[in-house]
Amino acid sequence: MRKLPAFAIAAAFGGGILLGLYAIAAGRQSSPELLLILICICMATLAAEFFLSSHNYINSATTASLAAWLELGVLAGCTAQPPLAAEYVLNRVAEGRSI
Repeated sequence: MRKLPAFAIAAAFGGGILLGLYAIAAGRQSSPELLLILICICMATLAAEFFLSSHNYINSATTASLAAWLELGVLAGCTAQPPLAAEYVLNRVAEGRSI
């Protein structure tokens, strides 16, 4: 039972990364506007979490915490470097094809 919170955090963060790499940021990865919006949403969620936990709404604060980890994962997925195209020079060299 002690490992359940760590698993939930890792699952939320990993799920956020998958969302960030999938459809949410399709074509808009590393867009300054998107990154700013994601940072603002994450900060608002963290502020809500601190407010809820200070007023002893622990279940709601836990949910807000998991949402913050999910949002951080989306932010990480959006800022990750997308895979290089198959015709990229280094990929061609690694496969042994001519340039």
